[in-house]
Amino acid sequence: MPNVVECQCGAAFRAADDLAGRTVACPSCGGALTIPAKSGARPNGVAVHCGTCGAGFRAGVHLAGRQVGCPNCGAAISVPNHRATENAFDPLYTPLSSSNPAPHASPMRSLAPSTPRADRGAHSSWHAKWEQRKRWPLSPILKLGLAIFGGLLLLSGPVSGCVALSIVGDAQGTANWPHADGVVTRSEVRELGLAINPKFKPDIAYEYEVNGQSHAGNRARTNDGEFSQRSGAKQVVNRYPVGRQVRVYYDPANSNNSMLEAGAGFQEYALVFVAFMMFTIGVAGYVFLFGFTK
Repeated sequence: MPNVVECQCGAAFRAADDLAGRTVACPSCGGALTIPAKSGARPNGVAVHCGTCGAGFRAGVHLAGRQVGCPNCGAAISVPNHRATENAFDPLYTPLSSSNPAPHASPMRSLAPSTPRADRGAHSSWHAKWEQRKRWPLSPILKLGLAIFGGLLLLSGPVSGCVALSIVGDAQGTANWPHADGVVTRSEVRELGLAINPKFKPDIAYEYEVNGQSHAGNRARTNDGEFSQRSGAKQVVNRYPVGRQVRVYYDPANSNNSMLEAGAGFQEYALVFVAFMMFTIGVAGYVFLFGFTK
């Protein structure tokens, strides 16, 4: 009787006796599979090779000279008129007729030392590698913490992205604003937050005139932002020392709305990137949690 072999991908098959001790390709995942040796076994049936998918198997001797369906691809195959020495057959292989044009393969099929079907090889190989992936043990507390952290990122990422895109849109709209001459009246670094984790913000004020009316502003750009290091805010302040003549961009619909640097720049686009990374890390956290932990 044929050997019953189970692959590490979970599929089970019947292997012909003449394959005992050989390494063949699993028809399901394409991985290497060694057929255990079977003492005293003799090959039964007629050796048949499918010219369509390349699979090989042994057909029952009662099928010699008849046409059968390949259990791997269903193509019609003529069994050679050559009988084995032992009158035994595998009921898996049935004759091909008009009422049974292509018998479906049983969950336990014959193995063949041939290459798996090309149309499913890539997917099966990937699936086998995924099933063999390494899993890291995590305590329930760590799993809960990872789930909460990933959930917060998944929620805050899209929200932050919408806010960032709104800021970028506003900044791009200022590129066409008219401008007027102005002068810087204040330029210093302001410290925000707690002493243990301070933030630094450039504090710049200026005056300008539009149609003979005086106005004052305090924005360097659409998103002035905050810096974790004083040096970052200091670089902005150094560009606008007190008394410097500057070009002031103002909103034609409201001349009190102004800034020194019009258009969208690195600071605005960086907000979109940060929001995208938050969402990406959240997704990666859940993939790791449910796919690589146990």
